Amino acid sequence: YQRRVHGGVLEKQLSTNEYLLGSEYTIADIANFPWVNCWIEMYNFGETVGLSDFPAVQRWRDAIRARPAVDRGLKVCPF
Repeated sequence: YQRRVHGGVLEKQLSTNEYLLGSEYTIADIANFPWVNCWIEMYNFGETVGLSDFPAVQRWRDAIRARPAVDRGLKVCPF
């Protein structure tokens, strides 16, 4: 339930913004990405809650994962 509520809050914000606070990548995205990524990678958020119900969250996660620095960081700590 909690993941569904948080996912809904993120979905609402990201449905009208490229990033959490608007059109620019900020510390808010840096701080929130690890726990969203952990939901998806370690807790099967996509299967248990239905990631397809949150397309803006998926788009945001994919955009952040595509950043070279994030890719390097995930090689050190994968979640």
